[in-house]
Amino acid sequence: MSGYAKGTKGACDRLWAQIIRARANGCCERCGTPGPVQAAHIFRKGYNATRHDLRNGRGLCGNCHTGQDGVDLGMWDWPELIGVVEYEDLRLFMRNNTPFSPPAGMTLDGWWQHTRDTLKTEAVFMGLAA
Repeated sequence: MSGYAKGTKGACDRLWAQIIRARANGCCERCGTPGPVQAAHIFRKGYNATRHDLRNGRGLCGNCHTGQDGVDLGMWDWPELIGVVEYEDLRLFMRNNTPFSPPAGMTLDGWWQHTRDTLKTEAVFMGLAA
């Protein structure tokens, strides 16, 4: 699958997507269609603050992920899909942490390693091969 970064950040991308797809349990979280799902970001992955936040993803079928007309699911659909409060919490977290800086005393590479370890722990907890 394309679209993953390289190195530790890419490992985080792959783990995040694996967890999001598994959490959907084989059904689109928007329309309920059974079958393969894609890991979709609510706020695009260019925002590093929420890129690997598990609240920032849903498992969607191809039609819901790209839309019938090839246009990504609009932000106006997300509050209805995940709930207004959760959407606003995530939006504010993203906005308050953009541009992203790792916590004090941590390098960006250290942040990606910490994120990878956190996602690995979640994957193991869910019974996924990390």
